[in-house]
Amino acid sequence: MGKKRVVDPKLSDYFTGCLYFTAGSLFRRVDRLATEAFRHVGVAPSHAFVLMALAETPGRTATASQLADAMTLDRSTVTRLIERLENEHLVSRTREGRNTWLTIQPSGLKLIPKIHEAWHELYRRYSEVFGELQAEAVNQEIVKTLNGGKT
Repeated sequence: MGKKRVVDPKLSDYFTGCLYFTAGSLFRRVDRLATEAFRHVGVAPSHAFVLMALAETPGRTATASQLADAMTLDRSTVTRLIERLENEHLVSRTREGRNTWLTIQPSGLKLIPKIHEAWHELYRRYSEVFGELQAEAVNQEIVKTLNGGKT
């Protein structure tokens, strides 16, 4: 059975009863924690994900489309992230026929241990803020929801 409809809603009802606003609010809180956890790495969390994905691909090379699929991002978003990483000489691009291959550079690989430390720090921070069990439960429910109710 669904949630009852509020007869005379207040503004706060719209914010607390709407997935768009509650998910956005949660994202902003976690994003602030991530930004703090990654401050010493020198790259934003989204850039760090690209570096980790490239570091774990065979040959440490992939296309923007492959990364977008792996990270569930739009290809244009990955391309924008790559441009920044390329400007910082952490990633390089090589054209080969119709494909553009992205390769993590040695300077990018050197960041991987710091990136892993930052992910552990982020976990510690959000576990502290939300409670470890609650944070894990919310994460599992989000994954389940994104997978159409399947775990």
